[in-house]
Parts: sequence; C-alpha cells; structure tokens
Amino acid sequence: IKPFILRRLKKDLLKQLPPKQEQILYCEPTDKQKNLYAAVAREAGTLYDKTGGNFNKQRFAVLALLLRLRQICCHPSLIPDVKETPDEIDSAKFELLKELLYEIRDSSHRVLIFSQFTSMLKIIAKWLNEEDIKFEYLDGGTNERQKKVDRFNEDDSIPVFLLSLKAGGTGLN
Repeated sequence: IKPFILRRLKKDLLKQLPPKQEQILYCEPTDKQKNLYAAVAREAGTLYDKTGGNFNKQRFAVLALLLRLRQICCHPSLIPDVKETPDEIDSAKFELLKELLYEIRDSSHRVLIFSQFTSMLKIIAKWLNEEDIKFEYLDGGTNERQKKVDRFNEDDSIPVFLLSLKAGGTGLN
C-alpha cells in the first residue's frame, strides 16, 4: 500500500517536540469481523483474477477494497452494505477502546482520538453520550473549531477529544 500513502514525520516538522510515545495493543477480531474480512479479501482475489494480476487497471477498486478492509477492522458497521444493524455487530477494537477510555477517565487522564472515519467517531460519540462521558468533537463540518480546541485545553473535566484526521492536528495539547 506504500504508493497510496503520503506520511510526514513529526521529527521533520517540529524539532522541539518530544519524541512520540507509542503503545501498541493487539486485539483478536470477533468471529463476525473475521468472516466479513475474509469475504472482502476473497473479493480482492477475484479482482486479481479478473485483471490477470495487473492491478494498475483496477487501481481505484484496489484502494476501495483496502479501505473496506480497514473499516472492517475498526468496526464492521462502517461498511455500507452490512445487513446487520450497528448494535448487532461486535468490534474487537471498539471494545478495547471502551476499556481504555474507562481507564483513562478513572485515572484522570485525557486523550485525543483521531480517526480517518467520521462514522467511527460518531459511533464512539454515541457511546460516550450513553456513558455520560464528556467529550469534544471536531470534523470537517465543525464550526468554531478554535472554541472547541480551547474548551478541551482549558476544561479538565473533558477527558476525550474526538477528531477526524483531516480536521484535527494543530493547537492541541
């Protein structure tokens, strides 16, 4: 997928920033996620057979399939043609995120959650509302962006900030 990704590194942008801290957490997909992932992956194999191994002819179809696979890993309900309702679909990543958010809230820490998928942010926002956890939300359609950033930076009672990758990224601590 390297030809499809443009990535800037923090060390190239701002030298005075501290080193990035990462914690990699693994989770096993649910059975429903595995089955859906396998079905979409088979579709990719079919596409490969149709093009005779020449993906250049179907570049955008390949990108669409890769996007669908990523969506399935985040939450199967992000796929538009999933027949089940979102409440019937389990997502291992989302369940792990819920656990982490409880820990973050209970330890009085704060977190920025970025996602390329605004639909995933909306799923998280719905759950945060149900759990009565305060949060800020910012995506491309957000008005008064700076007010939301300032409110999160100044109000310690807001532990979570949900941001789309395209809309977020500056002025956040």
